[in-house]
Amino acid sequence: MGYPLQRGLAAHVRHAALAGRWAQQPFDADYLETPVLPENATLFRQEPFKPHEGWSASLQTLRETLLAYQHETNANQKLDNLEIFAGALRSFKQQNLAASPVWNHYYFAALEKWEKETEERLAILRADVTPIVRNPYHSGDALHPDKNRRVFLGREDLRDQLIHAIRSAGQMPMFLFQGQRRVGKTSLLNFLPEILGEGFRVGRFDLQGADDFPDVPGWLAAIRRKTAAAFHLESQQEVANVVPPSEGQGTGAWLSAWQDLENWLLKLPAGKRLVLAFDEYESLHLSAFRFDPIQAERLLGAMRSFSQRHNQVVFLFAGASYFFELTEPDWGKFFVQSVTLPVDYLSEADTLRLVTSPAPGFPIVYGEGVPAKIYALTQGHPALSQLICRELVELANETKRKELNGEDLALVLRKKVMLEDTHPLNRFWNEFCAEPAMKEAVRAIVRRQPVSDQECLKRLLRHRFVVQGEGGYRLRAPIFEEWVEKFDLAFQA
Repeated sequence: MGYPLQRGLAAHVRHAALAGRWAQQPFDADYLETPVLPENATLFRQEPFKPHEGWSASLQTLRETLLAYQHETNANQKLDNLEIFAGALRSFKQQNLAASPVWNHYYFAALEKWEKETEERLAILRADVTPIVRNPYHSGDALHPDKNRRVFLGREDLRDQLIHAIRSAGQMPMFLFQGQRRVGKTSLLNFLPEILGEGFRVGRFDLQGADDFPDVPGWLAAIRRKTAAAFHLESQQEVANVVPPSEGQGTGAWLSAWQDLENWLLKLPAGKRLVLAFDEYESLHLSAFRFDPIQAERLLGAMRSFSQRHNQVVFLFAGASYFFELTEPDWGKFFVQSVTLPVDYLSEADTLRLVTSPAPGFPIVYGEGVPAKIYALTQGHPALSQLICRELVELANETKRKELNGEDLALVLRKKVMLEDTHPLNRFWNEFCAEPAMKEAVRAIVRRQPVSDQECLKRLLRHRFVVQGEGGYRLRAPIFEEWVEKFDLAFQA
């Protein structure tokens, strides 16, 4: 182990070496990692060498935004991503300034070099990207407050419902943001801190990601880490681990880990409510709970009991499934008093505003009927509306025109939207309708024929893919029907 001063010297060397690699290799994401330090590395004055949670979290954000910039091929989006990275770099620089003066100075020169390199790259990209209009639309990923504020529309009702339910609850229920794939649940969670305001602290968890959900004990550890960061408790040494690795998966380990976490949550500062938001919550069930339903039932029961007894912590799940649709263990049995908040399509008014006025001074003018046609096709489906609008702006920039008409819309639909791999349409058919009976039900609806399997029809109605009109049942958004007719082999004969 060595003496404390020797360990301190080793820690100095590791910080200096990592900072040196940053300076030598700007824009190399592989080096953006927290330094690995000797155990108990301290100076005589007990100054810590270990970066605090805010420093590490900000570094992780820096790495993620750099990778997003590097992987993007569209010039406009690449510029957007680089500007986001520049903001993340400024934030990390502030985190580093707030870190221990024993070691933070090693990174000063490297960060200055990264900032200079970033500005040079921004200048080059800005010179190269000379569009009719910067594309304000975003398709493929969730919206984020840093760059997509103008096109995040139509969620005021959910905000009001959530805040009212939280503030008026005698016993805090479990909340569920339920909606189809690609209708904006993750975007809503990204905006949640500013939607809820100062009275709340938010910890958001991507349960499809290994960082937030490596396994159940790792998920509980992530809750503790992110909660500490939300309350600025990074200096607490016990934040790092909830469950020792050797005890992480044995019988009773999940409940034990939860009890440790529960005791820790009860010690949080008063005055702020904590919202723990679990995105893609079904991953818990599919990747862990169904393989150990006994442990899962104990854990779900303990979480329900905690929620009913303590109003300062709010559990908010987000996913495509209703609680009662997940069985073995039966989520619905434990969350009987849950409040489901549907995350649905945009209204007609919000969709038309998205199409015609996504940014101040938006210069593109659409011919008569084009915005209405977009709404008629999508019925306000957020991802599909964004995709169509994004491709229309790309066409305007390519052709150097500010006026687009119905023929332009038809061209974009044919070449850019009505494709076999268009994500919301493909996932509806191949994931939601994976079972043959579901596909047969959809075919019958498209053909305006009676649906023989009533359970399939009920599921389609429950998930708001199908509506009932004067002529019978139909898919809610006509673009879904057109896609099925184009790509399902049953319609090719």
